[in-house]
Amino acid sequence: MTTAHSKVLAELKRTKPLAQITDDALRVLCREFGFADTARFLGQFSPPGANYTEERRAALERDTRTVDDIVKELKKWKKSAARKRGP
Repeated sequence: MTTAHSKVLAELKRTKPLAQITDDALRVLCREFGFADTARFLGQFSPPGANYTEERRAALERDTRTVDDIVKELKKWKKSAARKRGP
């Protein structure tokens, strides 16, 4: 294994999970540019014509679950997650 190869592998081992990188990046953007300019900056990466409000409304209309249904799902998920973690 070459030294360059070793350096690349070592760097890969130090990488953060993508979720953490995203959180860090958002924190830096908000700190440096403020919330409004960060939102404007990120908005340029949305597909043209994207309408979050309309998409969200349509998604909620398709979701016929009641609050009780959702609570049952969460309880089931919580039990399943507890079993996976063990005692």
